Amino acid sequence: MMNRVVLMALMCVSCAGCGVDAAPKFRGISIAPPTAVVVEDAEVLTALVPPGMTITRELPIHSRFETDLTNLRCVSSCGCTSVDFDRDVISAGGMAILRCVFDGGTVAKAQNVRINFYSPDIRSGPFVLNTRFETDPSQLGLQITSSPHEVLLNETWQQSQVLKCNFNLNFGESVPRKSIVVTTSAKSISANLQDKLLKVVIETPDVGPIIGHVAVSFAHLKGNYSLKIPIKGNVLPPLNVSPKFINFGEMPREQPMIGEVLLEGIDGDLEKPDVVVDGDWKIQSLERETEQSWKLHVCTKVLEGKENRYGNILVKGKWIGKPINIPLTGSFRKP
Repeated sequence: MMNRVVLMALMCVSCAGCGVDAAPKFRGISIAPPTAVVVEDAEVLTALVPPGMTITRELPIHSRFETDLTNLRCVSSCGCTSVDFDRDVISAGGMAILRCVFDGGTVAKAQNVRINFYSPDIRSGPFVLNTRFETDPSQLGLQITSSPHEVLLNETWQQSQVLKCNFNLNFGESVPRKSIVVTTSAKSISANLQDKLLKVVIETPDVGPIIGHVAVSFAHLKGNYSLKIPIKGNVLPPLNVSPKFINFGEMPREQPMIGEVLLEGIDGDLEKPDVVVDGDWKIQSLERETEQSWKLHVCTKVLEGKENRYGNILVKGKWIGKPINIPLTGSFRKP
């Protein structure tokens, strides 16, 4: 038979002389103490996790409130555990799914995690759900490991670029190989598992930081176990700029701040880049220097007015992703 766990709100109860009702009113609607929110199955609140793995638990949360709980949110007491609800509102007497993902890390440990969840309709304070997760080396039969254990990229953007990497996976003896599911964090990342070889393909990543993962998962008992292989790094634009930052320092009021930037293509002919200057500067000129480079000059818009000046040069080419940002700063001397 399932064990039932009752979550108690931090509410006042009646006592001699205090004059407080045992059933406080929330927006004119009473609740029926002592049960307000219930987890039907207590076994989902604890879990053993193999080192290097994560476990996902979905907890059905049953409300005993006589009013809807709106703007629902939840917070975990530990950075090792992420939590979220599958909806923003629990209807009166209804149910929501609380999703908990515990990252066991690589070192054996036991972690008590307190989950608080809130709604403006619960004026007595948050409800508290206590869970416990353990990273346990005795669970190696459910462990998946990979070699290498992550993807580190430092690439220059190219049209129709495809990046490939392979991982050798090892499975514990209790891992249900036939029910393995492979997922990725983005549409541009695909993965295919062939026996113990995991093939990952990243298609034309955008310029900028790469933060993603491939997850190799399986369901077991009351949870879902996963090995997450991080994909991180940086994709650089096919363009070098020099300098990368311009500080004019302090200038005489009558002298405009004129800056020069060289834009140089990394490979082949460089088409005219798109340049936007914002803030207190404007484009003075953009001229071809060589087949692979352009020279940009910017100057302050006006000399009168404020002393401190700020701006940015934004350079965009044919690549997909973030433009190159060259900050501008300077000041005029006080009269």
